[in-house]
Amino acid sequence: MNMKKVIQILPPKTSSLLNKYLQLPFRTTKIACPYWVNDLGKGIRGPFSGKGTPRQIVSASYKKAKKFKIDLDGLNRRELKKFMEDNRIGLDCSGFVFHLLNMFDKEKGGNGISNKYLKNTKIPSWRASWKINAEKLSSGEFTRKIRMKDAMPGDIIRLLAGKHIAFIVEVGKNSITYAHCSNYTKIQGCHLGKILIKDWKKNLEYQDWTELTGDESQYKDITYFPNLGDSIMRLKWLEEGKQTVL
Repeated sequence: MNMKKVIQILPPKTSSLLNKYLQLPFRTTKIACPYWVNDLGKGIRGPFSGKGTPRQIVSASYKKAKKFKIDLDGLNRRELKKFMEDNRIGLDCSGFVFHLLNMFDKEKGGNGISNKYLKNTKIPSWRASWKINAEKLSSGEFTRKIRMKDAMPGDIIRLLAGKHIAFIVEVGKNSITYAHCSNYTKIQGCHLGKILIKDWKKNLEYQDWTELTGDESQYKDITYFPNLGDSIMRLKWLEEGKQTVL
């Protein structure tokens, strides 16, 4: 098995943001952000439309708890997660990756991804993530395909023919770790998944994805379709070869 010579990791601010989604900064109980996606066909929306920052999500939770006279800080992890899910508070896959990509771009010297994706659209900066879905985030207009052996933190994985998206957070000597927000998976909400690399010369479909679905199926088998364009992608304007190494 070929191995990478170095371990590549995220820059510090993007890593910090990721950790806040994985451990939402409530005052007492810490949980990963639950999954929520709007049902626009029925006019059902959650706070910040499933696209909030960690601070916005926590603030929306306390606001809703105050309305119902619930002591949020007295809930355990299971109760807090249920409260958030019952009140449509959470994040969808594109909201999660948008904020991570946006921070990553800034740490690479950019101004964030909003202006590049929305161009001349007039929209408040705090609502930019509401207008960019997974398909747009990974579209060929803004990203290019990357060979697996060239993958770096900050790259994205296009899944479900563009309907889902994950964010690469670490490239190890024999693994790729990604973050995503999903309800297909056994571990739901914002969490990490890992791909064990058997051969760096081959593509993702030939590697061992450790993640399972809720019914114990292989996650890769139901979400990764290279024949439909699924691949590792990189923002076109990011320079190649610049990453933080450990």
